[in-house]
Amino acid sequence: MENIKFGIGLNYRAGKPYTEPDTDEPLNTTFFPNRINYQEPNSSRLPEYLRADASAIYNFNISEKLKASAGVSVLNFTSRKNILNSYYRLNESDEIEKVETISLGLTPNVSFRVRF
Repeated sequence: MENIKFGIGLNYRAGKPYTEPDTDEPLNTTFFPNRINYQEPNSSRLPEYLRADASAIYNFNISEKLKASAGVSVLNFTSRKNILNSYYRLNESDEIEKVETISLGLTPNVSFRVRF
């Protein structure tokens, strides 16, 4: 059992602040090109961020001079959808679009390393 290592991690953070368009008058048409009117800066928050990861590494000898390790890990093993960033832009029709950057879901990784 001394050749194997296990790890588990949890990443948490409160929602990142961002700014939404003004609800009463979202578009400013007095400029060319049109601009988005925003609320107070950082007046809104994204949902909280939570990610759980796990990993295992096994160390072994291939020969007297060659050592190796094999590992497996799973990032975001709860497959939680986390919103990393959110912003607004105008499309070609001058409509406001919300753009969200979403984290990866369940992400497995495998590694093999040889040391000589």
